[in-house]
Amino acid sequence: MLRNSRVIRLALGALLLSVPCFAQDIPLDQALRQLQSYRFGQNDKLLNALREYTIRSQGNPSVRGALQEGLVGLLDSQAAYGAKQFACRQLVLIATEKQVPALARHLSDPALSHIVLYVLSHIPGTAVDRALTGALGKAAAREKIGILNTLGNRRSAAAAAAVAAQLGDSDGDVAEEAALALGRIGTTEAAGILRTAFGDKGHPAHDVLPEPAWPVRMHSCGTVRALRPRLYMKLFSRRTFLLLYGPRH
Repeated sequence: MLRNSRVIRLALGALLLSVPCFAQDIPLDQALRQLQSYRFGQNDKLLNALREYTIRSQGNPSVRGALQEGLVGLLDSQAAYGAKQFACRQLVLIATEKQVPALARHLSDPALSHIVLYVLSHIPGTAVDRALTGALGKAAAREKIGILNTLGNRRSAAAAAAVAAQLGDSDGDVAEEAALALGRIGTTEAAGILRTAFGDKGHPAHDVLPEPAWPVRMHSCGTVRALRPRLYMKLFSRRTFLLLYGPRH
């Protein structure tokens, strides 16, 4: 077994040595400049070099800093969508809270919002949550839905009030996503907001709350088991379920 492991390690080492080192052929600053004029399908060598720089920047603060600055700066340029999409894919691996303000500027951009959200979702910390809640008031309906979904997935307790404000949005899809986000946030505050909305027919969100929530309201009648509570539990957190309705009997 030991001999086999040694053979495997040697084989992997040989494989790595056989991979072309694209980064040696293109200096980083030049690669970042060329990316600004990149069009999809043009130059795989350029993209491979930048991928390699991203991987090798681990443990090299100067290279990583240059990559972070260059890639996030590309989003503010006139570069084609394919170049910006590639930049975001690399930023998923290396972006930090320092890049959050530059990324957040594009949360209202219909073309970039979804992929910027993907980058932000991989960055831990409250700076991202603040940026997302700050963008809710500026974004159109489609972008709001993505932001709300991300806040819910992050279970951002501090965002509960900002998310709750979207329950009264005139767009039913936005209001529904706000309710789902509060359910995933799962705090006592979020559950209280949902309880009020569920119980008050005059609440702006009463008629647009997600359909899976209504069977749960009938829990006291003993009919919840027949009406797919598992679907509800997938959409809302178990903690929210218990806060709203208590343990099942």
